[in-house]
Amino acid sequence: MGLKRGDCDDGGLVLAVEVEALPKAPGEIFSFGLAGSQGLNESAFGSAAGTCGLRQGTVHESSNEAVSNGCGLRADREDKQLAPVIRKGSRLALHLSAEAEDGTRACHFFVDRKPAATFAGIKGQSWVAGVTLCTGARVKITPPDGVEFWDPAPAEAAHARLSNAREAQKQAQATDEAA
Repeated sequence: MGLKRGDCDDGGLVLAVEVEALPKAPGEIFSFGLAGSQGLNESAFGSAAGTCGLRQGTVHESSNEAVSNGCGLRADREDKQLAPVIRKGSRLALHLSAEAEDGTRACHFFVDRKPAATFAGIKGQSWVAGVTLCTGARVKITPPDGVEFWDPAPAEAAHARLSNAREAQKQAQATDEAA
């Protein structure tokens, strides 16, 4: 279920929601995230192609993660771990940044107004931000607040880290080809 759709010519996209209900639904996943203009049809954000986001199984809270499938790379850490647990009453927000000089964007996710994950190297102009709801789950769209508008300095650091990782990958490939 897409909640906000828009072109990002104006510099970015922000969406915040409050989880009103999150019942245990065996085998189901709750997710919050970003998809390209094609949207999200059947799967969770981070599972479907061209998406990134936060997802969590509804029975075991420890089965939560921040993942991407062709929508940037995780820039704040090397693994999929999502430290904050999403519960009833949690506030979730995302901020898709303006384009950087290299034509890419970063998407910053927040859980309860604290940074939770950052994906960098995102390309494209049209996006859908939203939630996939498990059986009985409900969210309420809320206005974003100051912390969720994100300071651009960490975004620049995320872009730099991604550029460094790409350069290291190119050097490793060149070394392998030379051997």
